[in-house]
Amino acid sequence: MQNNRVDGNLFTESALDFCRLVEQIDGYEVELWLRDAGEILLRLDLNIIHLTRHTPPTPHVWISDLDKRFELYSRLKDFLGERDEYWSEADLHAGDGYMTGSLSDDFADIYFELKRGLLLADQGQEGHSQAVKIWTSGYRDHWRQHLVDARKQLFDFRSQPPKTGAKIHIRKPPKKLA
Repeated sequence: MQNNRVDGNLFTESALDFCRLVEQIDGYEVELWLRDAGEILLRLDLNIIHLTRHTPPTPHVWISDLDKRFELYSRLKDFLGERDEYWSEADLHAGDGYMTGSLSDDFADIYFELKRGLLLADQGQEGHSQAVKIWTSGYRDHWRQHLVDARKQLFDFRSQPPKTGAKIHIRKPPKKLA
């Protein structure tokens, strides 16, 4: 078993990889980018689960950066195109025909939580300790569901061929769960 410092470093490395990937979408093909995102999200998931087990809960402090989040969300949405939206678990329960899942939303929220910690981690050991608190509290209170939803959707993509060509895809709402 590794200690928290080493685990924190593994998580930091995965967080850096994810943030770099999001920042460098230009020049990527969507399918390759999604594949790389899926691999990094798996590492993030494994590392954050271990990190949260060994980090006591602390209150999560929210930062109001809505304009920047919306800017990134919009950029990701344009990049992902038809790969962005998906049926969320809440959609399945609602059964109202509205698709509310969005990889752009998931990725943007994860990105800003990770980036915030990375900026602190660059400030030495004390900053890294604060980063771990931010990552774990944010995970517990906010971005865990984004990570779960994004990983599930990326897994679903692996079983489906890429959508290409000029076909119009009509999305039918999923059946309401009983």
